[in-house]
Amino acid sequence: MSEAKSDAKSIVRAYLRDVWEKRNLAAVDDYIAASYVQHSKHAAPGREGVKAFFTTLWGAISEPVFEIGDVLADGDRACWRWQMRARHTGAFQNIPATGKVVTVSGISIVRIEGGSSSSTGASRTCSAFCNSSESRVPNARRLSLDKHRTRLTRAALGDTFAPCRERSGRMGLPILGAVAVLVGLFVVVVARRPAKFRIERSLAVAARPERVFVHVNDFRRWGAWSPWERMDPMMKKTFAGAADGEGSIYSWVGNSKVGEGRMTIEKSTAPALVVLKLEFLKPWQATNATTFSFVPEGDRTKVTWAMEGENRTFAAKAFATVMNMDKMVGKDFEKGLANLKSLAESAS
Repeated sequence: MSEAKSDAKSIVRAYLRDVWEKRNLAAVDDYIAASYVQHSKHAAPGREGVKAFFTTLWGAISEPVFEIGDVLADGDRACWRWQMRARHTGAFQNIPATGKVVTVSGISIVRIEGGSSSSTGASRTCSAFCNSSESRVPNARRLSLDKHRTRLTRAALGDTFAPCRERSGRMGLPILGAVAVLVGLFVVVVARRPAKFRIERSLAVAARPERVFVHVNDFRRWGAWSPWERMDPMMKKTFAGAADGEGSIYSWVGNSKVGEGRMTIEKSTAPALVVLKLEFLKPWQATNATTFSFVPEGDRTKVTWAMEGENRTFAAKAFATVMNMDKMVGKDFEKGLANLKSLAESAS
């Protein structure tokens, strides 16, 4: 590493250590030249402007953590990446305290000059190793190396939050436009979805229809095979109406997995069909028609469990679009039918 590179890096690191990390305002006089110009509308020029900026910044944050990336140097020029993470506890640039942890970052480009030189051509050389130019990089900095003291002549150490707002402002419209397009597409997709749905699963059971039918036609037997009862063994169950068949009512109140609801047998044709009115009360409200059919196939019975309903609201359609209802509910139907098969076959 050349002596010039070493000097440039050491000057930058000393400045970051003394002023940024140690919060030593007195060190500003050791690094900032009287002719310093702050490239920010939020800070005054000169040393006092820098001190005022840091006083305001430090009064607005707590628990700051600075991360300094590699400092790159080329002769009397240097640049580095930085990131600050802190809690926003005070007003800063007309932004009231939020109490949230914020992270801001930037790229600094600096030029170190000797004697009375005031060259400002850092951007072209710096772009060679920063892949950037001063005109495109927020927070551009310049440093001047006096013969007797190391000072910053021109730097935009200032605006920590404003560059982020400026970048977000430039990027905001395209991002918002893209989001608007995606939301619009989603609305169209949801609106075009059919309101009605049907979920169905079937399973062959090695038992006669009447041996399977009785476990469905009597709500008091559901505890032995229903997949939802196993999700909450402590749920409260209430039976009303007829003991079984048409007019039987089964109500439940359980945990967040099973919610609250009610089932009523509206039609019972032994041993071929059971039709239920299924009402969900919590965590959402819906009413669906559920059927169990039992069709003999030789020495077996094909048991079909189906549920039909209608998504009447946009929210219901949106939920069905995002969540695969057939897969989610069908999985429980499959578990229930498997339990029903095991129960009926063991009793045969």
